[in-house]
Amino acid sequence: MFTNLIVPDGTNLRSSPCLASPMLSSALIQTVVFLKTIDKEHSELFRYDDWWEHDGLHLPRKDELIDFNILLRLVETPMSIIEAMTGENNVSVGVAPPNFQWYLRFYHDTDITGSRYSNGQRTGCFDITLPNNLVNAYRQQVILPLGLEMQTQGSIAYYLSIGMGSFPYSRDEVRKMNEAREMNQET
Repeated sequence: MFTNLIVPDGTNLRSSPCLASPMLSSALIQTVVFLKTIDKEHSELFRYDDWWEHDGLHLPRKDELIDFNILLRLVETPMSIIEAMTGENNVSVGVAPPNFQWYLRFYHDTDITGSRYSNGQRTGCFDITLPNNLVNAYRQQVILPLGLEMQTQGSIAYYLSIGMGSFPYSRDEVRKMNEAREMNQET
């Protein structure tokens, strides 16, 4: 059963500038491996069509619960990333565990004449929102070894900046919702 995404409280890290397709795939593979090591309790993940930057919508993929192995297959090559796209401009693939502790989004330009090119290669972008206590580990295990340039921003400020303007909750309200959700999952 899918639920609406509640933005994770923490820090958003996003690739900047966009990455050439092979580097995007490498960065996403390493990100998924990182997520799998920090999130051993969830065997099912929610997949979303994330339209926030397109027109503000956020739609769960009906009947498409995935696991980390399926997520790895979605990002293992530039072509698999392209095939995961909806075909719409600025619509990302979003993935989150049931407790929404983290949220991964990725996008690859599917326009053959697309304007996103780096050294003659097509490009894409990704971002990940993590709890603050995991950001340094992510930097050490993924960003630094790959030499990625990532911009960081508080999660709520980031999601508001990309067009999620109707986000109705303060940071304290997000924290309270996350705590309530965790307590409900424990019982």
